[in-house]
Amino acid sequence: MKKNGLKIGILSYTYGLNGNLLPKSKSYFVNVIDTNIIKKDVTGLTDKNVNVILVYYHFGDEYSRTPSKYQEEIVSKTFEYGADIIIGSHPHAIQPARFVEKTNGKLKRGFVAYSLGNFVSNQRWRFSDAGVILNLEIRHNESIGSTWLNDVKAIPTWVFKGRIENKNQFVILPSDTAKLASVPKFLGKEVREKLLESYNDTMEILFK
Repeated sequence: MKKNGLKIGILSYTYGLNGNLLPKSKSYFVNVIDTNIIKKDVTGLTDKNVNVILVYYHFGDEYSRTPSKYQEEIVSKTFEYGADIIIGSHPHAIQPARFVEKTNGKLKRGFVAYSLGNFVSNQRWRFSDAGVILNLEIRHNESIGSTWLNDVKAIPTWVFKGRIENKNQFVILPSDTAKLASVPKFLGKEVREKLLESYNDTMEILFK
């Protein structure tokens, strides 16, 4: 993808297919996590002189708020291969995000978000009714051939499910109520408490 003078390479892989098997004749349908293939793919993008390599993973233990050893191993190897940014999902709960010092790839300082939780879902219990929108600011200096991740901002979100104007609706809200011009009328006291609980949970987990 080319954007504002930046050339970004994007790869994605999944741990599996929710119990389904992929026929060998249709292996091109889905990229299943295989470190040999990932290394080859990352190297291929590196040879194309992209400015940043972003890898998206569908992996991790469902409902766990901490990354598994498997996630950490895959992330570590992916950075070693030359990836710069890694974004994950699947656990249906938010997991930590952090900067990573690395020796390979375009960025000296990489970034990983192990799981962004649920953006929209019908999972109404604590930790699974929340998600995160990430805004990554990438800068590139053409004259010196340098690219860096300048800033990372997170917007914690929460899923409201209920009756609005006599209709069942799902509404994605920023869980930081300071971002709201006014608190929506459909948020009762009990619901507001859950929204604020979600915000506190997210801020405690995300960058710990």
